[in-house]
Amino acid sequence: MRLPHRGRRHWQLARPAGCRNSVYAPPEPETYAMMLAGLGMLGFMARRRKLKAAA
Repeated sequence: MRLPHRGRRHWQLARPAGCRNSVYAPPEPETYAMMLAGLGMLGFMARRRKLKAAA
C-alpha cells in the first residue's frame, strides 16, 4: 500500500515482514487488574504523603 505521491518521494506504510493483515488483540483481564492495582498503589502513596505533609 502506497501513500499518495507528494513531491519527489514515495512513502510506504511500515509493516512487519510477511504480514498482510493485522489483528487487534484485546488486553487480558489480568492486564486490567494489574493496572488498577498499580493506580490504587499510586493513590495510596499520594494520600499518605499528603497526610504526612499536613502533620
